[in-house]
Amino acid sequence: MARGTRQMQEVDLVDGDEAAASDPSAGTSAVRARRRWVLVVAAGVVVVALVVVQQVVDARDRAAWARVADVDGVVRPLGDALEVRAVEERELAELDGSPRGPDAQIVVAPDGSQAVTSTPLTDDEAAWSVPLTGPDPVRAALGNAVMGLSRCVPGAHPTTSVCLLSDGYLTYSTDDDEPQWVAATTTKALVVDTRHGTVVAEWPTVAADALTTLLGLVVVAVTDASAGVTVVAYDERTGAERWRHVLPASSERDLVHGALGTDLFAVGGLVVVGTQASLTLLDAEGRFVRDDLRGPDGYAYSQDGSVVVVSPGSGGEITTTFVGPDGDPASDRVYVGEPLHSPVDDGSVPGLLLTVTSGTRLADPSGESGPGLQAYDRGTGERRWFVGMTQLGGGMQPATAIVLDERVYVTSPDAAVVAIDAHTGATLWSAKESGSQVGIFTDGRLVYAQAQRPAGEGGAQLVGRDLSTGEEVWHAPLPDGIDNLWVAGHRLFGSNFTTGENLELG
Repeated sequence: MARGTRQMQEVDLVDGDEAAASDPSAGTSAVRARRRWVLVVAAGVVVVALVVVQQVVDARDRAAWARVADVDGVVRPLGDALEVRAVEERELAELDGSPRGPDAQIVVAPDGSQAVTSTPLTDDEAAWSVPLTGPDPVRAALGNAVMGLSRCVPGAHPTTSVCLLSDGYLTYSTDDDEPQWVAATTTKALVVDTRHGTVVAEWPTVAADALTTLLGLVVVAVTDASAGVTVVAYDERTGAERWRHVLPASSERDLVHGALGTDLFAVGGLVVVGTQASLTLLDAEGRFVRDDLRGPDGYAYSQDGSVVVVSPGSGGEITTTFVGPDGDPASDRVYVGEPLHSPVDDGSVPGLLLTVTSGTRLADPSGESGPGLQAYDRGTGERRWFVGMTQLGGGMQPATAIVLDERVYVTSPDAAVVAIDAHTGATLWSAKESGSQVGIFTDGRLVYAQAQRPAGEGGAQLVGRDLSTGEEVWHAPLPDGIDNLWVAGHRLFGSNFTTGENLELG
């Protein structure tokens, strides 16, 4: 016998034992038992396989979440269905990650009297309250058709708030009548220790209608249609006047009070004074810096320590200017379009700035201009790429963007979600369903957006798509009346703009 071979031997194969061989019915029972055993084993294998697959999926989800758990604006993974519960404003305030707001507020009672109180976050009742003015029957009779001038802002110390008290107010109605200002007879500034409600300093101001704080200063604005705007800075500790600057009235500067009066805020070492037609920058010593940044239809705000000015150009195009910390025009960075908010940005593309451009036509066929998404280098101001997007009649364009793993995700009139290479502007995938402005969000594995489907196919759906492929992985009915979705504290919330109700979805 050659090495490596085995001798073959004849073997009889018998089903069952000898009794089964002699009894046909016994043989049938044995076969059935064996088949049941095979089915049980097979089912067990399937169960084990499903368990293994589920474990792999769970591990993948945990890994995806762990990768982005520290990124602001990312939501925790959602369940199979959306459970809905109402939430109160104070709960949302605790989750809000925005800079510190004042720990005091001005409250107007039904009889028109005013008091400064603690800002209640966890309790329905304020911890302390200090009466400031007595009843005002005229104001009380107007009910909610009043906008007061009194307000509070954070002080220089973590335990202080600075408040402007004024008994002046704006009256308005649902009719076409012009709003009317009721002139103030009492105006003063107060510094309040928010731990127990002690007023540690107070002093009178003259008809001030705006308030901000800057480097230990309390800055107010006094607006007069004939005299101009007077900006006065006081020492927060003593109330002593430190400086004042007058912006005289002119034909170019409309000083007639609008619904917002004079806009006043501080950024870094700059004071920003905005009227309906002009924007002026002053330094921390009250010296004029510049007033060339904005036309009558523009606006300004603070972002990341910079003054941001959005203004229409002579041809109707909108530009955004980021002003340097000292206001020097040589440090300006000017971009085409309006800044696009990015609630999620993992920093994978440093210096990326996104803007949205609008228009009444399709994007330029050359791919260089028109309605769409612009990407710039924040440091140099150079444009990186442009993605054209059609614009609906109402001007609907992307409202928010997600920047994650070197990709940009937006919703647009063209698609529920568009995934874009953040370096080149190349479209990686696009969901074909029409877009929506309720917002988009992510859990690090899926990107979620609304899809409006026929009633027979579920109607308004919240759909989760794979970040890499755009494949639909998850969906659930979107509750009625949701106008906006956002994430706070890694939890998902929705708002109804009509009722003012806020809901948590999860």
